[in-house]
Amino acid sequence: RRVAGEVVHRLQPLERPPKAAAQNAGQLKRYASAELFIRAATQAASPVELNDSNAEQIVEICRRLDGIPLAIELAAAMTPFLSLEEICRGLDDRFTLLTLGRRNALPRHRTLSATMDWSYRLLCGVEQAALRRLAVFVGPFSLEAACAVVADEITSATAAREAVMGLIQKSLLSPEPQAGAPEYRLLDTTRAYALRVDAPDGEEKAAARRHANYFLKLLQAMDWEAEHTAAARARFQGYMRECRVALEWSFQQEPLLAVRLAIAAERLWRELASVAQGLPYLVEARRVLEGQNSIDLKLWANVVVALAARNMHGGDRTRLSISGYQEAVQAAQRAEEPFLELRARSALINFGLATRVPMLEEIQAFSALAKRLEDDAADNFATAFLGYHNLNMSDIVAATNCFDRYIKN
Repeated sequence: RRVAGEVVHRLQPLERPPKAAAQNAGQLKRYASAELFIRAATQAASPVELNDSNAEQIVEICRRLDGIPLAIELAAAMTPFLSLEEICRGLDDRFTLLTLGRRNALPRHRTLSATMDWSYRLLCGVEQAALRRLAVFVGPFSLEAACAVVADEITSATAAREAVMGLIQKSLLSPEPQAGAPEYRLLDTTRAYALRVDAPDGEEKAAARRHANYFLKLLQAMDWEAEHTAAARARFQGYMRECRVALEWSFQQEPLLAVRLAIAAERLWRELASVAQGLPYLVEARRVLEGQNSIDLKLWANVVVALAARNMHGGDRTRLSISGYQEAVQAAQRAEEPFLELRARSALINFGLATRVPMLEEIQAFSALAKRLEDDAADNFATAFLGYHNLNMSDIVAATNCFDRYIKN
């Protein structure tokens, strides 16, 4: 390979029907993967009558098998023995299910497991390790992310990069079409195989830890104010999926890492208008910190302030009492985190205004803190808060003056 004059022609998987195609059986034959499944089932003496009642199962089979022709043929070979619904359920353990290849096929083509075993044995040791470790990702990932997960004390960053590039060249990593920087992913079938192959003790845990740490550092370094493009939001969706996996693992294995990641990911949920989805992780983070012999004041402040802000942004101001918001302010003060305090006071004032609790002293404290931090935008918010306070007090003239000043600034 890679000799002068060589031309590489990559064979892509067969086109998979979109989920929407399940609503119209007539559309399915437009997609090569569905057409192959129907034809292979007929050859297995179990012709599939395509109709609206079974279209959903055929779509799911083709999609979950990534449009891989051999896998689809093996699934179709099961139709004389299993219903389409049973085949769909069996794909959770596809390497046990897909075992009825043609008798005259090459041995490596008779079962899905044999095919993957053959491909895996062709890899060098570092590439095999890279494939196993990359199975921690549930979606597309960048080359940088891949190398961060593959590299360890033994595998250098250079060796990790070469191994990842080798997997790309061998088509075990698939390019993900997009407008931004190149990304790659393991096909579902390849990932399922990588998760079940034997690995050295501790490798899976170490890869999961590096995965969680990578997204922790990525989110901590994010310039959120500069990320407002459609491409950025598409990346955020991917980050959210990976963070869920990392949080679920780390809360079980390394709780303090999970706490830090829950804090770092809190802005991610807000950017995607999914504040409620991040709430369980913050609640669990608070529980973890409460169980520690000594509490890190900065971690504690970040968690309780994020919980208070979650109520403000989520529009649910009934679950947290005023004492909960006051606790957030006090936690930020003890941690000597003035910007966190500003955020906590903002949540407290919003709660008070929404529940018609007098907030004049809190608004004045918020304004004083904003001035000390030279945060003009926050100080302008104090003017708006004062306007709403005056409105609650039925002082329409004063409220109008405040709102006029807020708009002009």
